[in-house]
Formats: sequence, structure tokens, C-alpha cells
Amino acid sequence: MKCRTSGWRLVASSLLCLFAPGHLIAGNTSVPMGTEITLQDVLSRTVEQNPALGVYPYRLRAADAAVLQSSLGPQPELSVEVENIAGDAPLNGVEGAQITVALSQLIELGNKRNSRNEVATRALNTEQQGYAIARLDVLGEAVTRYIALARFEEELALAERTLALAEKAKQAARRRVNAGAASKADLTRMTLASRHADIARRRADMERGRASQQLAALWGQQGADQLHPATSLRPLPKLPPREQILDQLEQAPQLLQLASETRLHAAQSRLANARGSRDVTVSVGARHDRVDNNNTLVLGFSVPLGLKNPNRGNIARAESQLAASEAQLQATGGNAGHPLSLTESVT
Repeated sequence: MKCRTSGWRLVASSLLCLFAPGHLIAGNTSVPMGTEITLQDVLSRTVEQNPALGVYPYRLRAADAAVLQSSLGPQPELSVEVENIAGDAPLNGVEGAQITVALSQLIELGNKRNSRNEVATRALNTEQQGYAIARLDVLGEAVTRYIALARFEEELALAERTLALAEKAKQAARRRVNAGAASKADLTRMTLASRHADIARRRADMERGRASQQLAALWGQQGADQLHPATSLRPLPKLPPREQILDQLEQAPQLLQLASETRLHAAQSRLANARGSRDVTVSVGARHDRVDNNNTLVLGFSVPLGLKNPNRGNIARAESQLAASEAQLQATGGNAGHPLSLTESVT
């Protein structure tokens, strides 16, 4: 991550902090053509109606459902077993049957449930951080496009003034030619200057319309080429000192997302190790013997044979992913001037 930030990005960020309210509320209607629109309204509409941000509520809902699912344990099982049926007389049919009804329950060992829940929670946090970054990116783009619209609006106004002056100069030249005080060459030169000014005005109007359409596209409105900025961008906001900006880089969204992803990989590594432990299944039931007409209690348990760790491949993969994530976070934090503070707290 580069520490140097270009001037227009700093201006856009400052404008975003100045004009973005804490709770942005936008209507669902399109902006009428020819409307003057404020920067606050642009930010509100962008947050509420931007198509790219529309997928995140569903992704967050899915991640939240995964947290719920991770907290659920294995369910008990009911089994029915019938033995010694269809034998020879006199025990033909079910006369000699032994019927066993049992309940069994898998008991997870190795802190698996808590590890699953931690992974799901970390994944939800990472998704939330991704949404925050996407939201900031879209808002930053909205500020940038609003500034571009204001710039082209001023360029159009300048072009219109230039055209008006060129027309006045052409009319003055025409009167001088008619009075015999100037040659026709002067009139031709003023006419060409007027035509060039008109072409520049038309080009500026096209650029302003294109900037208006690009701005409206952020909230999904098409063909809005007649929006006009209503928020004054002058005087420009005062930027904070460079030292303060560098101190705040530790809270940069990209660094926070990398830290969140590193915590997620650490949780996945712990889950992989937990899944390497053996679980125990216990069962209890009753058996009825039709021959002797008696009932007995049946108890049992089962444990997988642990000759080798059955999850060692997943453990190695999770550890490698964690190491790569920590290295990336360390490198990014080092470029930002904070090489250790974030990585020391990820686990």
C-alpha cells in the first residue's frame, strides 16, 4: 500500500466526510431532468440504490445463517434391528425374532462445535468488512463523479461566455466592414473564431451530459444527462496534516479486511486441527426376545480407529493459507508504516 495519496483522492475523501450524513436516506424515484442535485443527495441515492451494493444484504444474510448452522450439534439417531426372523418351524416367521430399539448420539470431541462457530463468525466479519469497503469505494466514486460534473459544468459556462464574446466580436467586425473601417478578412477571422467557440461549447455540453449520465448510473438511473450540481465545492475543505493521515492508515479498510481474513484463516486452521480428533458415538436401547419373552438393556459405544490423523491434509492446507495471509498482511502493513500492530492481534 502506498503512503502517498494523490490530491484529488484526498479532496474526494474530505468532501465525503463533510457531506455524508451518519444515516443516509434516499428515495426510490429517479431524479427529474434538469434538477439541481446536492452532493448529500447523490451519496444517499448511491448507498440506497447502487446495483453493485444490492447483493451484499443477501450475502450477509447467508453468512449470518452459516453462523446459526455452525452452532447446531449432531442429532440423535433412532435404530431398529430385527434378528432371527423367517426361521424353521416352530420359530418360523417372527416367532423367534429378537427386536432391538436403540438411540445413539454422536459426541463431538476436540472443541469442534466452538471451532465451527468461530470460523462462521469470522467469515461473517470478513463479509461485513467487504461490504464496508465496497460501500466506501462506491461513495468515493460518487464524490469523484460529482466533482467531474461540477468541473464540466464550469467548463460549459466558460465556453458559453467565450461564444457570447466571439459573437459580439463578429457583430462588431461586421459593422466596421459595413462602415468601411475594416477589411472582410477581419470579419472572416471573427466568424471562424465564433464557429470554433460554438464547437467548443457543444463539446463541453456533450462532456457535461456524459458526466451527468455517469453520475446517475451510480443509483441505476439511465439517460439522466441534465443533472446540475447544487453543492458548492469552493472553498475546498482543509486537509488534515500528513502525519495524521499516516497515523490513520492502520485503520484503512484494506488493512482491516486483510486482518479479518487472517483471523478467518487462523480459525480455519484451528477447526482443521479439531476435526482431526476422534468422536465417540454412544447408544442405549432395549431388546425383546420373543422366544423367552424377556426384555434386556443394550448399551454400546463406537470410536474410529486412530491409526493416522484423517485430516492431516486439510491441516497442512489451512496452515499454509494462514501463513500466506499473515505474510500479505505483514507486507501491506509494512508498506503503510505499521508492520506489526495489526498482525500481532489477528489471532
